[in-house]
Amino acid sequence: MFNQETKNSTSDSTIDIAKRYSETSYKYIKLKTFHLLTSNIALLAKVFVIGILFLISILFLSISGALAIGNALNSMPLGFLSIFLIFLIFAFIAFLLRKKINKAVITTFADKFFSTEDSLTPKEIVKNKSN
Repeated sequence: MFNQETKNSTSDSTIDIAKRYSETSYKYIKLKTFHLLTSNIALLAKVFVIGILFLISILFLSISGALAIGNALNSMPLGFLSIFLIFLIFAFIAFLLRKKINKAVITTFADKFFSTEDSLTPKEIVKNKSN
């Protein structure tokens, strides 16, 4: 009889621990998902704003450069054509380096996604809750 009661209490306590662990794991996953989602949205917003400002500055720099080259060559079309060729060279270089660029972006996001420096593991959460 005593042995059966011990088994029942042990199994009940194990079930309670498993329930707490699964609930805590679920809360942790929700929190981690929220953190990653908000940090990535903030990152995208920053990249968008900085990118737009950078593109506007490149546009004005290109136009002024084309006008300056056109004045130097006494031909505005040649000035704009030279700026076009410079951008074409940059585009070709970016095309050649596309795999390295992809690898760098994927590595950056993977490091951010799988980092655990600032977060607790589910085991640590359960241990802290039981103390």
